[in-house]
Amino acid sequence: MPRRWRRAAHGAFWLAVLAFYTVYFGRADGDYRQSFVFVCLLLPLTAATTYFFTRFLIPRYLLARRYGRFALYSAYALVGSVYLALALLMAAFIFIAEYRVGAMTPATLDVPGLLVGTYLVVFLAAAIDLLERWYAMQAANTRLAQARLEAELKLKEAELHLLKAQIHPHFLFNTLNNLYGLALARSDQTPEAVLRLAELLDYMLYRTQAPRVPLADEVAHLRTYVALETLRYDDRVAVTFEAGGPFGDAEIAPMLLLPFVENAFKHGVRPDPGAAWVDLRAALDGSTLTFSAANSTPPAAARGDGLGLATVRRRLDLLYPGAHALTTDDAPGRYAITLHLDLDAHADDVPAGG
Repeated sequence: MPRRWRRAAHGAFWLAVLAFYTVYFGRADGDYRQSFVFVCLLLPLTAATTYFFTRFLIPRYLLARRYGRFALYSAYALVGSVYLALALLMAAFIFIAEYRVGAMTPATLDVPGLLVGTYLVVFLAAAIDLLERWYAMQAANTRLAQARLEAELKLKEAELHLLKAQIHPHFLFNTLNNLYGLALARSDQTPEAVLRLAELLDYMLYRTQAPRVPLADEVAHLRTYVALETLRYDDRVAVTFEAGGPFGDAEIAPMLLLPFVENAFKHGVRPDPGAAWVDLRAALDGSTLTFSAANSTPPAAARGDGLGLATVRRRLDLLYPGAHALTTDDAPGRYAITLHLDLDAHADDVPAGG
């Protein structure tokens, strides 16, 4: 609350207390003029006691959980304010009533009622102050949580950009190696391979900037990559690629499946013709995508996840937390991965660029 409004609120509060006290002490005989004069003496004491609690005792001791000192100093404050209230009552008896008990407002002679009326206002103001502090603390906690969430999102966005940047050089390195092999062999298929590479780059550079792309486009991108690899290896590998559509309006994070296909060709092709195979399958059941990539392996081949699979595992954790299952099957002569992915359970709070 702005300071100007806070001061106005405090002024309105004390004007209400002034009116309350005037009515409270003048209710017995209806002499509100005399009770008003007495209240003008009592109100500064009430205000001082109130602000002593709300500006000193509560923030310094109660909110700091120094309960012993808070109780001790509160008792001192109550005793001191009672003493001053009785002194004000004596001053009213002397200067207002001129030593005449009958001239005193009847309510002012009710000492317990006088103290109750005084401390009712003090405790009410303290309760309002505590409530206001609680709301301010809640608002601060909300702002802190929001700031922490925004920081986490920025970190997640930066990590996703880094992971995606790792995929692109990895992909280009493998593809350029393919073209280099065709060029060395002076293959007639080199122009077609360059055309396929152009299609892959067009997809990678211009159609993967959104956080999600149509699943049909991603599968078409995989088919182009497979066609490029088939050109490179020719009769050295038998390739099967089955994609059970239609995929409708299903969407997926871009370049998510490519590392599986890259690794299948990287580890699945043998030097001897006709001995290698790669089997790729994609099927959509409702919102669940099942993708598998299996490949033959040479005897005693040393395999690992590699950069591509390590990257895609991390991307899955960030983009589809708790909504994917990635399993591997490493058997003699065969290596396979299977991914089950709930496409509707993507992390909506991940910014574009993932």
